Amino acid sequence: GKTHMSKYLAVELANRKSIPIYVHSEQWTKMQGDDLSSIWKTIVASFRYFEAPIGWAEGVERDFISVSLSLGIFRLIFDGFDEFILWNRGTVDPRDSLQELLKLADDTGTTLCITSRTSFWRSEIVELDEEQDFSSKQNLYQFTICPFDINHARNYFKKRFGEEDAQVETAVSLFGRLKQDSSNDAMS
Repeated sequence: GKTHMSKYLAVELANRKSIPIYVHSEQWTKMQGDDLSSIWKTIVASFRYFEAPIGWAEGVERDFISVSLSLGIFRLIFDGFDEFILWNRGTVDPRDSLQELLKLADDTGTTLCITSRTSFWRSEIVELDEEQDFSSKQNLYQFTICPFDINHARNYFKKRFGEEDAQVETAVSLFGRLKQDSSNDAMS
């Protein structure tokens, strides 16, 4: 859900002549711990991942990102904020990182897209929302992707298997059994 939506947004931005900086978890596997613990170095590393490194941005990552977003050169999509935090194994505070991203949005006047699993957001960020009252921010929007239910599953498997009704029903049945054995937060 969230990664599919992020990729869709990146394509839409590119189609509208905006250049997306698409940050996602596959980029982090090759990063060193010190670099990974910096949200700014993680963002700039996405250029290397897509084989378009910007060498002169290294060492001045925060300034580079701020200036390029202010000028409207790039738009930032940070897919898997929860994964970024968890990958760092307690060395990165989710609230501090989110505050830095929100300050970036305020300072540059740009809109950022940040995705996270609902369970992570509720457990790590909701408290921050209560402390900071993010609901009063005019440029902050929160969208929740609805959980994948049995109707979504049926539609998905019909598209996936076409006229193979037996495969569709088998897949829907398996989905139903898996969903029955899981909590709602897990299914989200």
